[in-house]
Amino acid sequence: MLHSVTEYDITDCGYDSDGNKCYAIRNLAKYPSMLILGNLEIGDFPEWLGKDNNWSDTMKPNLELDLMKSDEIANKCIHSDIYAQNLYAALCNNRFFYGDEEWSCSWRHAGSIVSEIVGDGDYMTYYCNGNEGTVTDEIRIDLMKLGWTIKPYEPRLEPGVYTNV
Repeated sequence: MLHSVTEYDITDCGYDSDGNKCYAIRNLAKYPSMLILGNLEIGDFPEWLGKDNNWSDTMKPNLELDLMKSDEIANKCIHSDIYAQNLYAALCNNRFFYGDEEWSCSWRHAGSIVSEIVGDGDYMTYYCNGNEGTVTDEIRIDLMKLGWTIKPYEPRLEPGVYTNV
């Protein structure tokens, strides 16, 4: 059974192709950046949580979701264009880890995430600002508060492929 509103975050996702009501659920206490999708009408704990009501191994951490749900980061982005630009820059050309799970996004998607948080503009507001990949101390600390660590993106080259460095 779902214990309390503060322990779980439940978002209405509409209906699936069979007409069943679907929800996105996060366990805020144990796995705040892991999201699962399913139909609550099949029981107190949907079967995709596992027979013993444990969180599924198929859940993946989602930095985008964590950023969207963070009031602290939203307030900083809304009240500081510099912070919003720095968040965009950090999301570009970096890899983010929640434990062993990796998350990354394109520059365009990074711009979309920040513009969605700010509630104004679109990805072009931030896209190609010239400092992509730069991570300020403030951004690094704020992401660490959400449980995320950052590593620079390292291109994976095929044998025989060379780059000018």
